Amino acid sequence: RAATAPRLPEACSAAAAPGVASGCVAAASSPTASGSESDAAIAAVTAEAAVTILARLALLPEARSELSACGALPPLIAIAGAGSARARLVAAAALTNLTVES
Repeated sequence: RAATAPRLPEACSAAAAPGVASGCVAAASSPTASGSESDAAIAAVTAEAAVTILARLALLPEARSELSACGALPPLIAIAGAGSARARLVAAAALTNLTVES
């Protein structure tokens, strides 16, 4: 039985990739916040959500070059090495998705 690609929300479409990817890269690039403990927790959850969206976009062959062009690799690599356990897993998946040739 052939595996089917996961359904992606409208925000995770190739047409939306440039704007969505740029916003996600910005959110993933600052996973820690200065200030209170709750600010840091919110920043970590935001970064995790951003990495999840980047991983989903990386499933789309037509979005991969846009993700690389908008600077997604450095924050994904950083989070893969130092994020929460879930964020590291998702960042690794995103990096893997970006290396798959279509």
